[in-house]
Amino acid sequence: MSKGDSMKRHLTLLWAVLLGVSMMGLPACGGSGKTEGAAPAEVEEAKVDPAEKFVGEWKMAAMQFQGMTVVGEFSMILDTDATMNLTLSEDGTGSMTMNEDEASLTWELVDDETAALTVVREESGDEGSDDLESVVSEDDTLNITYQDDGLLLELKDEETEGSVLFTTDGTAPAYPVLSIDDATAITSADDLVGEWKLTGMNFFGATMYGEAETLAEMVGDSADTTLVISEDGNAKIMGEDVTWSVGEEGATIDFGGTEVSLVSLGEGVAIDFNEVIGMDMVLLFTK
Repeated sequence: MSKGDSMKRHLTLLWAVLLGVSMMGLPACGGSGKTEGAAPAEVEEAKVDPAEKFVGEWKMAAMQFQGMTVVGEFSMILDTDATMNLTLSEDGTGSMTMNEDEASLTWELVDDETAALTVVREESGDEGSDDLESVVSEDDTLNITYQDDGLLLELKDEETEGSVLFTTDGTAPAYPVLSIDDATAITSADDLVGEWKLTGMNFFGATMYGEAETLAEMVGDSADTTLVISEDGNAKIMGEDVTWSVGEEGATIDFGGTEVSLVSLGEGVAIDFNEVIGMDMVLLFTK
């Protein structure tokens, strides 16, 4: 099985189970000193309902599994539409959608940071594909946790463990989608020389962050996950010897006569392998 097929299998397994601090106010006491006239009325701080932070419309922002966090265009690697939305209302009802398929749900707090969702399947009588039917059984109950201004849905079955992060705008600020369009040219060797570690990659529009060894498996089972750039113009990327150069127009790595741009992206350096392997792949290395 190819690495692409392995990756697609893992993501498909994850997709298959996707659906399958209280702040109690204390009364503020009035001053103890005597005053003329009537005593001031006690003022109570507003009580914050811990359920309020769950209420709203949420969009899938990231998948997390097997040491990786995946953001971006999930459909590019799943060969299907891959959208998932969650709506939670104040009255304890809501809905969950997967692509164009929708199911109603009820929800209630388990504790101040956790809510239990019970998905309600209804007989529609319609024939054809039902995206939710194969992944959410009738009256399935799922726990979802509030963290970092988002909702994290924990997933687990016999073969796959992971989670799905929902945010209000469908993005995960801690995990930006890698794009060469956001990169800047490198014109100084001082910005390159040293040892870098593989920490992210973009593959057909899906950006993956995580453990270097896991990411390396996606691009060839390499045990070496480093990019080492020496002052003498030589370099080694994931165990392969290459050369590099830098000038006023930017830096490049020479892969056997094919020069590829080496650019600054976020907190690291990135290589766009589209010209080398003929498909959309960006590797991000950080120190």
